Amino acid sequence: MEFIKQHKKAILIILCILILIAIIVCSYIGYYFYQQSKIVIKSETTFYIETEEQVLSKIATDWINQYVGQYMQKYVPRMKK
Repeated sequence: MEFIKQHKKAILIILCILILIAIIVCSYIGYYFYQQSKIVIKSETTFYIETEEQVLSKIATDWINQYVGQYMQKYVPRMKK
């Protein structure tokens, strides 16, 4: 009990720092989930691209690259990666 009385100010500062860290962590997690909720991944049947290309192999390559690219975004949920 004597220890708490002597170091009351230090304990209060440490407690405030811990609360601040908890707020920052919770804010980051909330922001991360918010960003995940904004991502819309289209299925292969509804995904399309617009191109001026005439060569079918280049069109297919572009389509595949852009389709797979939607799974490589920053906040894609792990279940969809």
